[in-house]
Amino acid sequence: MCRATTGEKLYEELLIGGDVSGTHHERIVVANEAMLDWDELVVYLERLDAAIETYSCGDIKEILLTLPTEFSPAGEISDLLWTQGNHEIKDRKAESDNVSFLSHS
Repeated sequence: MCRATTGEKLYEELLIGGDVSGTHHERIVVANEAMLDWDELVVYLERLDAAIETYSCGDIKEILLTLPTEFSPAGEISDLLWTQGNHEIKDRKAESDNVSFLSHS
């Protein structure tokens, strides 16, 4: 016997963006989304990686805002460590860069 149980979804919605087009079927739509070529994407990923390495939330936000996506932050950066002063994070990062790990033989 096949039937929906209480709270079970009867259909799946897969679209997130607002730019959609219809198809030949009245209940099927497709998304029209921006895409980057791999070479372009790698540039953004490298910039993000560098910003993440230095714990630069402001730079991360700016990079995400320049991507051709619908990223739209709801407010200011709310990362607890960032708002308390990222200088402490950078100091810990600098200290961890000077750590040498011993290997077990």
